[in-house]
Amino acid sequence: MFGPKNSSILVDESEGTAPDSLDPAFAFSLVDAPYLMAVFSDLAVYNGTNAFVQLPAEAQSWTVTNNSQEYVFHMRPDVYFSNGYNVTAYTIWFSYVRLLYMNAPTQIGTSNFNLLTENVATDWFTTTCGNNEPWGFVNGLSSVTGLQLTAHNCKRLANAINDMLSNFNPGNATQQSIMAYEHQGFVAPNATTFIIRTLEPYAYIVSDLAGFSGTHTVDPAFVDAHGGVQNNTANSYLNTNCEPGTGPYMCKSVSTGLSEVVLVKNPHYWAAGSGPNGLKPGLPWDMRPGQIPVIDIKYGLTGTPLYEDFGTNVAALGSSLPEGSAGIPEWGQMWAAYNYKNLFNFSQVVRDYGPQNFAFYLGMNSQRFPTNNTDFRKAVYWSMNYTALADTEIYYNAKAYGANILGPALPGYGSLYNPNNSSLPEQNLTLAAHYLDLAGKQAGYYAILPNGTVIGDANGYQLPPTEIVYIAPLSPTAEVQLEIYQSSLSAIGIPTALFGETAAVHATETISPKTAPVFVNVGWGVDYPDPWLQQYVCFYTLNCEVATYIDNATIANLVEKTAFNPNPAQQLMADKELYNIEAADTFYVWLPLSDQVFWQQPYLQGLIFNVYSTGYYYNLLYYKPVTVTTG
Repeated sequence: MFGPKNSSILVDESEGTAPDSLDPAFAFSLVDAPYLMAVFSDLAVYNGTNAFVQLPAEAQSWTVTNNSQEYVFHMRPDVYFSNGYNVTAYTIWFSYVRLLYMNAPTQIGTSNFNLLTENVATDWFTTTCGNNEPWGFVNGLSSVTGLQLTAHNCKRLANAINDMLSNFNPGNATQQSIMAYEHQGFVAPNATTFIIRTLEPYAYIVSDLAGFSGTHTVDPAFVDAHGGVQNNTANSYLNTNCEPGTGPYMCKSVSTGLSEVVLVKNPHYWAAGSGPNGLKPGLPWDMRPGQIPVIDIKYGLTGTPLYEDFGTNVAALGSSLPEGSAGIPEWGQMWAAYNYKNLFNFSQVVRDYGPQNFAFYLGMNSQRFPTNNTDFRKAVYWSMNYTALADTEIYYNAKAYGANILGPALPGYGSLYNPNNSSLPEQNLTLAAHYLDLAGKQAGYYAILPNGTVIGDANGYQLPPTEIVYIAPLSPTAEVQLEIYQSSLSAIGIPTALFGETAAVHATETISPKTAPVFVNVGWGVDYPDPWLQQYVCFYTLNCEVATYIDNATIANLVEKTAFNPNPAQQLMADKELYNIEAADTFYVWLPLSDQVFWQQPYLQGLIFNVYSTGYYYNLLYYKPVTVTTG
C-alpha cells in the first residue's frame, strides 16, 4: 500500500508565491484562494465546480425582487465563528461595507462590485472625498447623524465611519439606524435579514458573492480589537496574522513573511452535524467538515526543496504550474526526483483539471507614449513570436496543457469566445515594421531595423527604450515570455528594458494613466461567469484602474450597456463588435491559456478545482492508500 507518511497532516507545496494577504478584504491573488475558502465562508456557495448553481450557506434562503435589483437574504440563526461568536445580518453588513470602504490597493471590492453596489466614477463620496463606499451609505450616515455632505466635511465623514466600524456595536441605536437606511447598497434592517440593492438589474450577484469576491464573513469584534477599520488603509495585523472565520478549518499559525500557514480542523464548525457528509441537514455537500486534521501550506517553495519534498512523499501536493518546453526544466526535475516512478506513471501523478479562467496578456497603456498610438500598438501585436509564446505555456513531453486563445473572452464563455471565428495571430514582421513606420512618421521618431534600415521619421529622434513591467517575483514561464517580448520587439527596432515590481507597488501605479506602465505583463482572473463585468468593464473602460487605460466613450457605453442586458442574442452582437474593436485598435497581446495542473500523490483524493473561486477545497480532500504491485 502506498499512502501518506502521516495521515493526520497534508503538506501543500503547490503555491509558487506567498499570498497577498490573509485578510479577505485585501487578498486578491490566485494563491490566496484555497486558504480563504477553508477558513471563511459567505452567504452562498457554488455547487462544487458549477458556478451557475449557487446554494445557501450562511443564509438559509434568499428572494429576488425588483427585476433582479434587490436580493433579500434570510440568515441562519446558528452560524458561528471559530471563536464562538454568532454571525448575524449585522455581521454580514459590516463585512461587506468594510470591503468597499477600506478600498484595498488590490481593488478586489471594486473589481467585483463596481457598477453594482458602488460606482467609483460618479459617487459623491468617492469623487469628492476619495473614499469608496456602497452606494447611499454616506447618505444614510448623514440622514441619521446630521453630518452634511459637503466637501469641507470629508474628513469628519470619514472619521465618523472609521469610528463606527472600529467600534462596531449592533446594539447601538444610531448604528442600527444607519444599517437599516433603505436607500443604500447593503441594508441590515434587523439581525436576521440582509439586503443587497444593486444600481442596475443584475442576475449574477449571488454568483459574484459565492466566488472570490472578498465578501467572506469576518468577525467585527476581532477586527476592532486588532486595528479596526480606517479608510483607504490596510489592516497590517490582519494581513499577516490568523483571524477567526466560519469555515471548516481555522488558522493556527503563520510564519514570518507568509511562507507557511498551518490550518487545523475547526472544532466549533457551525455546519457540522449528523446528516450526510457530516453536515446539518440541508447544507451543501461541499461545505462538509475537514477530513484531514492539519493542512500545512508552504508558499513559494521552488527548486530542490520542492522536488525533494514531493519526490520523497513529504508533500501531497507539489508544483501546480504547467511549465512549457522552451528551456524550462521544472517538470523534468520534478519527475526525475520522484522516488516512486516504478509504481506510478506520469499521468497518475500529474493531474490536468482543465482550463483556468485567467487571462494573461501584455497590456499597452493607451494614454502614454509610445503606446498611445494605434499604429505603434499594431506594430507590437504583429511583431510577437506567437509560436514561441505558445511553447512557454502549454507543452510537456509533446502533450498540451492548455491552448492558444484570441482574447478578450475566455473559451469557457462558449459562443462569446471568438464570436467572429477569427484566426489566431501569427508573427508578421513585415506588417509590424509597416505599422511602426507609420507610427514614427506620425510622432516624429525613427527606429532602426536589425539590417540597418531606418523606418519612421528619419529627420526626427530615435525611439528611446521603453520599460516592460512585470510583477515580481518572476516565474520561470514569465521570464521566458519577457525574453520573447524583447526579442520580438527588437526585430522591428523597438528597444526595451525589463522592470519588476511587487503587486502592491503596481496597484499604486495604476491609479493614474500617467503613472501606469507603458507595457505590463500581467494576468486577470475571472471570479464569476460574467465576461462583461468580470473582464470587459476592466479591460476596456476606466472602471478598474487596469493599466491599459482605454478612455473611449463608445467602447465604455457598449460594455456597460450590455453588462445589464440579459438578452443572449444582443450580448452576442455586442461581443462581436467588441472583438472587432480589439482587432482594429489592438490594446493587448493575449497569451496562451494554461490548464490548471497539480502534481498530486496518487493516494490524495477529492481535489475539485473551481475556476470561479480560483481555488480548491481543503475540506473535500482525503487519503485513500493505493495498492501497488511490483515485479
